[in-house]
This record gives sequence, structure tokens and C-alpha cells, in this order.
Amino acid sequence: MGLGLNTDDLLTAVRDEAFLPTAGDQSAATLLRFADDVLATLISATIRPGREGRWLTSLDITIVPGTTSYELPSRALAQAVRGVMMVLPDGTTYPLTEVDPLVLKATYLPGAAVAPRWYGFVEEHVELGTVSGDSGWALRVFYLRSPNKLIATGGTDSSSIVSFVDAADVTLTLPALAGADIGTDGARVDIISGQEPYSVLAYDAVCNTNASGVTLVLDTFDTSGMVAAVQNHAPDYVCAAGTTVYPPIPRALWPALVRGTAEAALGATSSPGAAAMMGRAQMARDAAVRVLMPRDDRRSRPIVGSSSLRRRRWGGSR
Repeated sequence: MGLGLNTDDLLTAVRDEAFLPTAGDQSAATLLRFADDVLATLISATIRPGREGRWLTSLDITIVPGTTSYELPSRALAQAVRGVMMVLPDGTTYPLTEVDPLVLKATYLPGAAVAPRWYGFVEEHVELGTVSGDSGWALRVFYLRSPNKLIATGGTDSSSIVSFVDAADVTLTLPALAGADIGTDGARVDIISGQEPYSVLAYDAVCNTNASGVTLVLDTFDTSGMVAAVQNHAPDYVCAAGTTVYPPIPRALWPALVRGTAEAALGATSSPGAAAMMGRAQMARDAAVRVLMPRDDRRSRPIVGSSSLRRRRWGGSR
């Protein structure tokens, strides 16, 4: 879709939408905090129920023989999961079935080394009644990733990727990163795709060398498939872990994010236009839903009307 829409574009769009002054009481950081709130509410409520894979990811957790409780992924949206599978040492998988945790406790004998079939939730942990006594097993948890916090471009905690030195070295645009948040030894960073919907390509990659000049060395991170800054192509970004310069949404939801953020900005000043802006944000969200669903465009839609012809479902059975 051409160059990516980043947080600078978002700030400009919000100020234009709400007629906010460029130099006003609400700073860029304040507006981005408002946008984070919109991502966590209006946008997440749109993505979560049936977007069929958007924001969906998985994490493999190594099973320790004798240990039946495992912490949920820290970046799971609302600390909820979509499903849980077991991964055997040979790579084959099978799904687990969720049950009430009390049923889980009553079903398995304590200390029994048996391949699990069920799971339950206790506080922020996935509980298995038992696990295999063999090593090499893993718990694969599927979840919707919570959107990263939005940050401005050009700061000390983000940088676009210009080129790659080798499979582990990433060259950044900043003239010097020594002392910056993303350049210190041991710092964790995320690699953000510059293409819609701006997915996180790598979580918590570790910097194992202090930034020198414009080179940042990441710990055993494969850069294959990543995109550097080239003409008419938005670059991937290195950002401090948990942050992003690209709002992680499909283009159809951009107006809803802009207007939702504009409403928050107007509401903070008790502007009478806040209520109308919220209505516009909801209308933009509804329009986006009509574009985003269904994910598979081959699905037909019923045509409702008075004639028998209109009652037919085109592309399907009568």
C-alpha cells in the first residue's frame, strides 16, 4: 500500500480532524497516550471478535517434567488465549481441551507422568493436570497479542532499518546510539514490520553489543525477510521492547483510530465537539467492520428482498 502510516502521520491526522493547534496544551506524548487507549478499547474490541487471525500469534513454552503450571504470555490481550496445544519432541501436535480447574485437579492423580489432554486456568497461569515425564515437550499457547505502546519516530528508543550487515547485525539510521534505550548492552527490542498491518516480526530480541556508530548487534536474530529503507517502501523499525512507531492496524481501521483519539483530545478539554467526534469514530469503526468481514472474500452474502430472486444466496445453495 506504499509507505507505512506511522505515529507522525497519526498525530498530524488527529490534529487536522479535531482542529488542534500544532503547539498547544496537548503534546505529542499526550495524544499518543490517548491513541493507546483507543487501541486498547475501540480497536481491540473490533479486532478480537472474529477477525480470524489478525493479531493472532503463538508462544511455545518448554515443558518441565513434574511442572504442571505455566504463566500466560505477558503480551496476551486481556490475558486471554485462543487455544492450547501440546508439541511432542518429534514436532507433532495435538490440541488440549479446556475444563474447569477443579475438574482438572480431581481427574489426575498427583505426580502421575501422563501426557495431558485437558487444561484449565488458575489466576494468570495455564494449569495442566499432569505432564509427560520425558523431556522435549512444549506447550503452544495461541493468543491475540496486545498492541504495542505507540511512540514518536526519531527518538532515542526507535530507529528505522537502513540495511543489514549479516544475519545478526542490523544497521540503523541514527548517527549514534550509545546510551540510547535501544542501544545499551542487554537491552531488549522489538522488530516492527513497515507493511500493513505492521506486525511485530521479533519480540524481545536482545542487544549483545553496545551500539557503535550506526550498528546494533542483536543476539542470534535472523533478519531474512526483513525490509530496509528503500524508495517507495516503508522500512522495518527497531523499537524498545513493547513499543512501535506504526499503529498495528489494517488501513480500514485508520479513520476509527484517528477519530477516537481526536475525541479523547477534545474530551480532555471539555470541548462540546467531543460527543459528535465519538459518534464519527463509531461510524468509522462500523464501516471498517463491513470492509474487514469476512476475511475470505469468496464467502457470499444473502440478498434480502421481496422477490424470490432477491432471497437467493448468490454463489451458494438456495
